[in-house]
Amino acid sequence: MSIIIHEIHDLENRYVTDLLVKGLSESTSTIYNPNYSDKLGNIFFILDQRRFAEGRGTYYVMEKNGEMICSTGWNEYDLDPTIALGFTRLYVPEKHRRNFYASQYLTDKILDATQDYDKLWLAHGQDSLHLYDRYVYFHEHGKNKHESYSNFYSRFKPIGELEIYYTKQWVVEYIKPDENNT
Repeated sequence: MSIIIHEIHDLENRYVTDLLVKGLSESTSTIYNPNYSDKLGNIFFILDQRRFAEGRGTYYVMEKNGEMICSTGWNEYDLDPTIALGFTRLYVPEKHRRNFYASQYLTDKILDATQDYDKLWLAHGQDSLHLYDRYVYFHEHGKNKHESYSNFYSRFKPIGELEIYYTKQWVVEYIKPDENNT
């Protein structure tokens, strides 16, 4: 069976919500596990509050063989409507990690959806600082033999630690292609 990409903006689609609940139940993190849906940063709380409202964001739930294999989204940054935040609340169940589903299937969707924003930022908390370090590495060293890594990571430049939604985050910014070099 092929991969299905669901696009949601809230919790109204019961099929996708149930898929998400089942897929995120293995997480012990309060930002993913549905048992913590009353917590401010939890993905179910965020979806319920409509941070991914139509025209201001989309949350993607990837399905294969009836199972969630990846979820993430993008949304307009409430505190600065010229900025979109990408790959927010990215979660990949452990058995599907290293398949690069998000970068392979969702990068172009997120880039297309956010093209009218002045900036696209990806924010990394302390628990994903190792990812921020990859952006730093590829920004400093350019592309290398790890083509799947370098094609993705080299499209972003590290801009450092900023406060995003009142939390310290390490942020990278998408480097828009020069209109003459697209």
